[in-house]
Amino acid sequence: MNGVDQPIYYVALGDSLTEGFGVPVEDSFVQVYRSIMSQRLGRRVHVHQAGVTGETTQDIWQRLTTDNRLQEAVREAHILSLTAGGNDLLIAAREFLAKRDPQVLKAALREYSHDIGKIIEAIKQLRTDEDARDVQVRPLVMRIMNLYNPFPIFEETVYWVGRFNKEWRVYETPYIRVVDVYHAFLYRIDELIGEDMVHPNKLGYRVMAETADAVGYNGLEAPEDCDS
Repeated sequence: MNGVDQPIYYVALGDSLTEGFGVPVEDSFVQVYRSIMSQRLGRRVHVHQAGVTGETTQDIWQRLTTDNRLQEAVREAHILSLTAGGNDLLIAAREFLAKRDPQVLKAALREYSHDIGKIIEAIKQLRTDEDARDVQVRPLVMRIMNLYNPFPIFEETVYWVGRFNKEWRVYETPYIRVVDVYHAFLYRIDELIGEDMVHPNKLGYRVMAETADAVGYNGLEAPEDCDS
């Protein structure tokens, strides 16, 4: 089987933004991204949908270490997208509003930083597991969607979303890239957010997918780089 004929295996990991909360399945970020990816690369794209509404980074890490089906999908994947952190920040923000204690947000940031490190390490471990049946030699292409700010009128949210987003930068490599959803949504919140004032609408999810697509695919475009 040559590279063009071989399908791309895409793992979509994350929270409600990956699950596609608020829109029909066909309008979700994952399905729009899959369609754009397939057209861009001229190959079929098989999706393992692993988005769960409400999950924090800790929850996502726990699934990576306990869900055998997800682990096998990560081992076989060519590309993985990740949405994580929105619930961590929302939970901390609610506690902050109740207590008015800035230490709540600082503690949440420290925990978040620790948890995203565990997620990256868990994925790396799965890709190098000696017991894996078919360990991929080619590095996994990862696209990490950073956080947009649904409440830009509040100065505190601008600061803390920025702090949370900064934590991902240390993990960037030629294959692991942060997708700048924050700036894609900046000044367009009213246009891109749904009725619940938190999740994207149909257009918002499409903008997420187009922003991810613009980052590229790190060699998946080239048939000679694909497994035969």
